[in-house]
Amino acid sequence: CISACPKQANAIHFGTLSSSAARWADTTTGSAIDTAAHTMSIGTNAVSGYSITYLGDTLKSGTNDINVATIAGDADGTPGSEQFAVAFSTAGDATIAAGYEHATPNWKFVANTTSTVVSETVPTNTEVISAYYLANIATNTPSGSYSTSITYIATGNF
Repeated sequence: CISACPKQANAIHFGTLSSSAARWADTTTGSAIDTAAHTMSIGTNAVSGYSITYLGDTLKSGTNDINVATIAGDADGTPGSEQFAVAFSTAGDATIAAGYEHATPNWKFVANTTSTVVSETVPTNTEVISAYYLANIATNTPSGSYSTSITYIATGNF
């Protein structure tokens, strides 16, 4: 959500977006600094590890939307242009898919397409994956309460 939205246990928020600076989602009112919005813990005994995928749409308010983005090597994208993207990091040795590596920093979002973001190729003890969400808007982005739903699926690779 970009402005006043009902808080849910699994909801994250950007707060009010501005065309002059990037915004990152968190569990309260959004952040002016790069921060993880939530974490996922995963472990498996599957012989070929696991994969984490997501499926969701871009941020929308009625018929208006914020463009999805692929941002390479830039921590805050391009303030003043419409961008919505995610990035991931791990405290373990999982592989973050190309384009989603928060440490680089790379950001990406593919709307309405199941996309792999994290994987492991062997059985693994519990690892913590952090998810980051970045939003930028242009001066002509229509005002509104933008939101989306993103579903994450963890699959054991047997």
